[in-house]
Amino acid sequence: MHRRAWLLPLGIYLLGRCTSAVLLAVLGRDQHGLTGTGGPRASFLDLLSNWDGGYYLQIAAHGYPGALPRVDGAVVENVWAFYPLYPGTVGLLGRTGIPLPLAATLVSTACGAAAVVLLWTILAPLAGRFTAALTVVAFSFGPTSLVLQTAYTESMALLVILGVFVAMRHKRYAYAALLLAALAFTRPVALPVAAVLGVTWLLRLRARHDDPFPPREMVTHAALALGSAASFAAWPLVCGLVTGELDAYAQTQRAWIDGGASGWATWLSPAVTGRDLAILVLSVPVVLWFAWLALRRASAAWGPELRAWVLLYPLYILAVSRPTTSVFRYLALTSTTAWPFPDVSARVRSTRARVALVSVVVVIGLVAQAAWIDWLWVRTDDWIEGAP
Repeated sequence: MHRRAWLLPLGIYLLGRCTSAVLLAVLGRDQHGLTGTGGPRASFLDLLSNWDGGYYLQIAAHGYPGALPRVDGAVVENVWAFYPLYPGTVGLLGRTGIPLPLAATLVSTACGAAAVVLLWTILAPLAGRFTAALTVVAFSFGPTSLVLQTAYTESMALLVILGVFVAMRHKRYAYAALLLAALAFTRPVALPVAAVLGVTWLLRLRARHDDPFPPREMVTHAALALGSAASFAAWPLVCGLVTGELDAYAQTQRAWIDGGASGWATWLSPAVTGRDLAILVLSVPVVLWFAWLALRRASAAWGPELRAWVLLYPLYILAVSRPTTSVFRYLALTSTTAWPFPDVSARVRSTRARVALVSVVVVIGLVAQAAWIDWLWVRTDDWIEGAP
């Protein structure tokens, strides 16, 4: 592949970020300033730091408290729920004099740019340049793509995850280990990554007669999978050691539930509890959709790592996350499913047909993105409760 091929996905991504910025500026023009901004209307940087972004900026500015914040003895929502690598990076950049909201969007946008280049390098050799480009287009202009430039961890997490997959594909195990350590302090997704590494270990074992899998690599690969699973406990352990309460992270998570005592119901928990079956009616088709995407023959174009990720990550998210609208941006981290039909794009040959297909994908993405920003991101007097 040409050494400057990365310029294409980077250009697509940056164009996507510009259109998202325009949409946010237009749709967010009626948002009131957030606490402490001192103005009647939110600035553009305020809009980029909405919702949980405020917590990340708080960590970047002040770090974590030594004790869990409480009101009347009950733990309240606090920054210990948020992993430290992203706000720590933002805080370091902020020390150069850059305002923290600007530092946050710079870090997110840069991580997203590197992530789409990695996505391109994974897909182009297997799926072809056009399918790889179309996937980057769909991802960069997709419904929740604004989050790739906001004060959230999606960009950094995706960069690290794709970096792990690329390192494993090229048998760069030391790099993979470093990235897995970083992921443990970026976002609580080490378990599905461990599951992907387990699946690829089995696939390599099965194909060892055609693609050698020496004992040393077997052990190293397995150790990385087990280490990734174990690293899931790293941040909760840090929370417990610093605050002096071993279940500090769990208490903090429960604080986001009404009253902190109603249990942690997830998208798939009705299958066990028998309650709220309407939620299960919504989640089961999603599971089946991603399972079909991952298991069909056409998804071989994604490679074994991303193919397993498309199946295991959504299942994990639906099994552990509460039924909120945040699920849309969570599931966007599958990345390849932004364009879920590599077999279709592979059959599109003429320039006119390709331009038409890209145009349709962009238009659909922008319409869906405008709806997501307007309904779930911008905070107005009409709707201020909930979280995106």
